[in-house]
Amino acid sequence: PVRMRLAWLTKDIDGIIGHSWFGERVWTLDYPNKKLVYHPDGKAAHSDKAAKLVMNSKINSQGKPANHYLRIEVEVAGKPYDMLLATGASTAVTADALKVIDEGGPAVRATSLISTSIFDVWKKEHPEWRVLNNAEEDSGEPMIEVPELTIAGFPVGPIWFTRRPDKNFDEHFSNWTDKPVEGAIGGNVLKGFRIVLDYPGGTAWLEKP
Repeated sequence: PVRMRLAWLTKDIDGIIGHSWFGERVWTLDYPNKKLVYHPDGKAAHSDKAAKLVMNSKINSQGKPANHYLRIEVEVAGKPYDMLLATGASTAVTADALKVIDEGGPAVRATSLISTSIFDVWKKEHPEWRVLNNAEEDSGEPMIEVPELTIAGFPVGPIWFTRRPDKNFDEHFSNWTDKPVEGAIGGNVLKGFRIVLDYPGGTAWLEKP
């Protein structure tokens, strides 16, 4: 069933490692060196060049995280946005869209996601930003290119966001986060960083090697 459901993504996957597997532990996601490191002692060193990113969790009545869905804040065009940290967010790009996004790159790739409402605002307020209609296989959802966003003080860009219905965030993910989220930040934003994810401490440390 997992392979059937994820056939649009890849034929070489047996399952998904989710939030409950990462939660309550400390990890290093070293994208440039293609390494995932688990720190069983709950400690991970970060350099003086690393910047702090607060990872917010929904807290239960016992004062502990109710789950491991994390809300982070990024800035786009001078405005702050609450986003889900979604390292596994993926898309399958149509052939026509792929020629514009990254000719020669893989069709199945990491992406970031944005609600339809914010997508429409960005499109209206920034008509110069590129928009690709029918960019995603099957769904036909469009994508919008944000020239630059800021995460933990680092400018990153350009970044393509794939549109998702508002209900995906309003009626789904926002129920699991401490505050409503308007989108999700995925690997296309994070790929240039070495990131220490300290779930118990509610903190991420980002640095560019």
